Amino acid sequence: LIVFTSKPQVHRLFEVAELSNLMDQLICGLSKTHIAAVGPLVRSVLEQRGCNVKIMPTSAYFMKPLLRAAEAYFCLKPDEG
Repeated sequence: LIVFTSKPQVHRLFEVAELSNLMDQLICGLSKTHIAAVGPLVRSVLEQRGCNVKIMPTSAYFMKPLLRAAEAYFCLKPDEG
């Protein structure tokens, strides 16, 4: 699970990956990772980068609702082995 709480956080991660010539590895890693976004603005930035956001609160875009959404996602999701 990786959790994004701001647009600058997303931009910085991709910037560092690009500067370090690690963009392919980042994209590959994120494609295998559950991605959470604090709200629709962060989700939009991630989706523009090709990320599949699986977890986001339905309202109240703050840390506590985000963590509750992640908890609900993993508690309701069947094990993948």
